[in-house]
Amino acid sequence: MIRKLLIVPWFGDLPGWFPYWRANIEAALKADGYDVFMETDPVIFCSRVAEKLNLECRIVEGECKIHDYRAAFGILYADEILGYDFWGHTDLDCVYGRVDNWVTDEFLEGLDIHSNHVDYMCGPWSLYRNRPEVNHLFMEHEDWRGILENPDVTGWVEKGFTDLVDSAHDLGILRRRYTMWQTAKLDGFDTLRLQDDGRLMEGRHEVMMAHFRRTKEYPAGCLP
Repeated sequence: MIRKLLIVPWFGDLPGWFPYWRANIEAALKADGYDVFMETDPVIFCSRVAEKLNLECRIVEGECKIHDYRAAFGILYADEILGYDFWGHTDLDCVYGRVDNWVTDEFLEGLDIHSNHVDYMCGPWSLYRNRPEVNHLFMEHEDWRGILENPDVTGWVEKGFTDLVDSAHDLGILRRRYTMWQTAKLDGFDTLRLQDDGRLMEGRHEVMMAHFRRTKEYPAGCLP
């Protein structure tokens, strides 16, 4: 079984639905080779940044600047991902179904990067093969240092870093694939149901995951 480590830094109070998220992770992902590493201390994180990247860290508790660092997790968490085939990132405002029906070992064996969005690197679900060419790819951006030291959230992982991934794919340096195995709706989850057998259903259609970033309310049909 391919081993994957999902890295989830969170600085500030945990959301009220966190116990549901954790239980869902245990049920939907643990048996399929996924582990989760949560970083909750911004001081420790900034120490990582200083040690691994020689940068001044501008992380502020309760804000989203951490999202700009996602492409660098392979370097920042080099010790934690030892022994894992893939590392990745996700969010706490997600519900997962039968992920193994989509992200199979056979699927990942042919890839270096998987992003669950139609055409860019997806914050709520991206996986990266644990190899130097992938882990150091973000450093190919001419202003990666300036972006990470900038206290403002830039969203560059979905933009400039996506361009790097696409270029590396086109040049044959790595193999990436975009998918869209999420709910069709982004701000209404009244038809979403998490079944006892692990299926996540949006009406009559099974989906891999839902990202409720706009509502910030755990979908009622997914509560235990």
